[in-house]
Amino acid sequence: MSRTKVDGIILIISCQKHKDTRLKRFALSKSWYNNYKVVYVIGDFFQPEPYKMEGDYMYLKCEDSYVHLLKKVALSMKYLREIYEIKEGFLRCGDDLEFNEDNLIKFIEGPKFDYYGQSWHKKNIKITNPEVMKPPIRDMFMASYFRSHPEDLKNPQFNLQNVNMDKYVTRPNIPTYASGVIFYLSMKAVDVLLTHFEAIHMNVFHHDTFTNSTPYIWEDCGIAYIMYYNGIEFTDGQMFWCGVDGVYRANAKSHFIVYHTNMNK
Repeated sequence: MSRTKVDGIILIISCQKHKDTRLKRFALSKSWYNNYKVVYVIGDFFQPEPYKMEGDYMYLKCEDSYVHLLKKVALSMKYLREIYEIKEGFLRCGDDLEFNEDNLIKFIEGPKFDYYGQSWHKKNIKITNPEVMKPPIRDMFMASYFRSHPEDLKNPQFNLQNVNMDKYVTRPNIPTYASGVIFYLSMKAVDVLLTHFEAIHMNVFHHDTFTNSTPYIWEDCGIAYIMYYNGIEFTDGQMFWCGVDGVYRANAKSHFIVYHTNMNK
């Protein structure tokens, strides 16, 4: 069966918890922007099939937890490549974003780069020697998150019943990368991501021997690590998102693609 040809995918990653809240509040008004298809992704650990499509929604046989975001992103890209013949790439988005749809179209029509997003450091980076990402650094964010959300460890959809998150507190020393709010990966970058991640069986808890850390439990860090380790450089663009109400109200309609509503919550 032939695949539908598209220029790209606007990939909005969510979960069952937010399907009837964030997704209904912040859903885009259209299913297509130029030739970019909008797809909302939700995990269902217990469904029998690897994926199923219901309108604009893709349900993945995947843990639906915060810590499994990278797996959810990778699986959605893998299966959407089977459904669509994708020319350009994926715009990966969170589910807590207010879109400026005019600026979204400008982005779709404009130039793009293999790994393209907005960093806190406001600079491009190309790592020619992966050794600079060693030794690892300590990062307590995910362990702290699960301490404040202990119910997540008991949710059967999350498959975390026997996981001690305090074991996963080191990650590669990455100088800068795209914020996980919203970023773009070309098909070249997607190929790199899937090849690398499938080689470790899409295990977010995989211990990386090169850096002696666990890069993949932080989705944005994990993607950056995979890109840099495989020679893909990062291009910074300070027009992807903002997260301060005053700035948004004054400038977002003329500048940013999205406003990150949940930034400080």
